[in-house]
Amino acid sequence: MAKRINPPFGFTLRVSSEAKPGSGLGSSGAVGVACVAAFDRAMGVTRSQIDTAVLANSIERDDLGKAGGNQDTLGAGLGGINHIVYHQGGDFEAIRPKLSEEIIAELQRRCVLIYTGEVHLSDHIHADIETNYELPDSPTRDAMANLARVANGQALALAENDIETFGHLLSENWIHHKLLHPSCDNAVLSKFYDALSEHVEGGKTCGAGGGGTIFLLAKKITKRKSKRSAGNWVEKSCRFVWTAVG
Repeated sequence: MAKRINPPFGFTLRVSSEAKPGSGLGSSGAVGVACVAAFDRAMGVTRSQIDTAVLANSIERDDLGKAGGNQDTLGAGLGGINHIVYHQGGDFEAIRPKLSEEIIAELQRRCVLIYTGEVHLSDHIHADIETNYELPDSPTRDAMANLARVANGQALALAENDIETFGHLLSENWIHHKLLHPSCDNAVLSKFYDALSEHVEGGKTCGAGGGGTIFLLAKKITKRKSKRSAGNWVEKSCRFVWTAVG
């Protein structure tokens, strides 16, 4: 990063995060965005949120050679809830849905993150998915198309204040996510989903899968029950606060 930005001063950079490595929450992308923004502020550089995210992603992908897309840096750079639409050739749009205060408050009341304690290794999973994608009649391709369809449905559901449909689509997302490659799922994740099923409208594993953190939408009166049902397996659960800025 210092080579790319080339600050005209020496520095000591310290980074801390509540998200554990391998949590699937895009923490490396968020750290990259934070570091680019910190250097820009120190140097008096003005950069848009999108440009900040794109630079941080380029450093992680091109310079460090880490596999993945740019959704993590876009999420951190833009903040809030975004519908990211990708086009063939690499172009993308980041669309901010117009959500009511009511739906945002309901999401904050009912969304919960549960860290499973099972570290996911996204580099390996990405490589597995890429290998599967090239196979004849690969189920990975259909799974990707269905994931895009579900994401579009989730954006529409939130725009229409239909939080239950949003929750059900979280679970449909996870069904198709698991079809990308067997390494996306494991017995530890299944144990959590089985224990929580009666208390949630839906849920999905964050990031590439294989471990890390589960994102859940609790039923209206069962958020605490969903945490208790995960029992002694839960490494950490987090309250959601949706931010409007990156």
